[in-house]
Amino acid sequence: MQAETIYQSTAIYTVTRGLLSGGVAVSQGRILAADRMEHLKEWIGAKTEIIDLKDRFLMPGFIDGHTHLMPYAPKVDLSDADSIAACVELIRKFYETHKETTFVRAEKWYEANWDGRMPTRYEIDPVLPDVPFLATDLDSHKVWVNSCLLKQIGITKETVGQFCGGNPDGIQTDANGEPTGLLRDQIAMETIIRYGVPTTEENVCAALDQWTQYGVTAVNEMDFYTADCGVFRVLQKLEAEGRLHVRVFASLDAEQATDETIAYGKKCMHSDRLRLNALKAFLDGTGSGLTAYMLEPYLGTQTRGRPFWSREQLLCFVKRAARHGLAMHTHCCGDAAVRMALDVYAQAAAEGVRLNPMFSLEHCDTVAGADLSRPAALGISLNMTPDFLAPTKTWKSNPYLRIYGPQVQNELWRIQTLLHTGANVSFGTDYTASSMNPMDQLYRAVERKANDGNPAGGFLPAEKLTMEQALFCYTMGSAKSVGMEEKLGSLDAGKYADMIVLDRNLLREPPSEARKAKVVATLVEGKRVYGKF
Repeated sequence: MQAETIYQSTAIYTVTRGLLSGGVAVSQGRILAADRMEHLKEWIGAKTEIIDLKDRFLMPGFIDGHTHLMPYAPKVDLSDADSIAACVELIRKFYETHKETTFVRAEKWYEANWDGRMPTRYEIDPVLPDVPFLATDLDSHKVWVNSCLLKQIGITKETVGQFCGGNPDGIQTDANGEPTGLLRDQIAMETIIRYGVPTTEENVCAALDQWTQYGVTAVNEMDFYTADCGVFRVLQKLEAEGRLHVRVFASLDAEQATDETIAYGKKCMHSDRLRLNALKAFLDGTGSGLTAYMLEPYLGTQTRGRPFWSREQLLCFVKRAARHGLAMHTHCCGDAAVRMALDVYAQAAAEGVRLNPMFSLEHCDTVAGADLSRPAALGISLNMTPDFLAPTKTWKSNPYLRIYGPQVQNELWRIQTLLHTGANVSFGTDYTASSMNPMDQLYRAVERKANDGNPAGGFLPAEKLTMEQALFCYTMGSAKSVGMEEKLGSLDAGKYADMIVLDRNLLREPPSEARKAKVVATLVEGKRVYGKF
């Protein structure tokens, strides 16, 4: 067999075999060989095209190990706002230039970037009195809405108790019992699903295009709440038409999934481009929201968070997934939630469930020392988002320094230690909860600093990764977590030619410069889906 194309570069990062100067020979979407040019002569024929990338960095495409493939449309980015007033001003300016819109959406506000006060409808109503408004916070566990949207949802002083299963924590109210426009956790997510960007083909394609611009060629998607949801229908159409240019490995909401819907999902999603892989459940909330389930109370409080499911319920989810040949993804941010999930997985294994790296714990912000070696022993994956380490613009405003005592702070994102235990670690963005750009995730994993360069030397510097380790997590680590390590994640013979070309060598640049790397081109099965050479 002769290569259709050989991509030549002096900087090819294979992941499994290090850095080489040579070429990657591709035919029919697969890698024939990645080697020095003199060793590729047997693959070169009269019709072989040799594309000389010179010294540009050629590597496998990034695989986002945990994300939410939401349709994309223009919205207000509030990540740089340092006050509620600044948020309102950004929203006002956006609306002035989008008067035709019938719904204003924003994202990535974070109260830790100001005085910690939560935004309310009272600030935004004067700007948007008649147009519904929804703004997700940084981790998508809180949403800020205006009175217009509250009315659409049906939330009033009289109806508050009808939502969230009667749990008063989900809807913030004022001293008079009036809803303030702040929604948390489950009802927040339900609101995002119901009132997020419309699931049109145009908007889903725009989201996929965003991923390819960042060099992401596959995603472990956590938002398929049902097997016939709108995003799935669009992706299925794109795949049938040969236009799905990002691989999507999907999970279903464990609470809503039934034997029938799982069977339907498996029937419709079973290819290497679109596949149903798992069930997904939330076991707790988030640390920044004081809803992560912790072994010890948050600093200065009696609050430890709580598990959203019992051990018996989570075990039922795991067994249901296994019966259908699927894995289980369990969201657990707090150390108590991590321990509980590990206990349940261990019980499932003892009762005959065959665990593998597709079974995972998601986020794992805090892992108690006694539990560090357990994921590797069970053979499951940990998906982690390095950018969560520094969610604020400055290190001194980092909320984790205020809500956790020294013992828990020493548990935060112990990625290097977990890797040393032999655990499979994959990296994901949990978009929109952190940066969509893999370069930001790599920087955070390698430097462990906020964007202001602090703390000096990095937070818990012993937990820093090398760039090669970080790249492994974002490629092979994630490939294992989606069950595709034999087909994706490295530039080895037989694997799909999912590759990206960067404008600089990530292994030769200091981390601050590597973070500035731009994707020149993205290829899926050897075909360019973004950029140019």
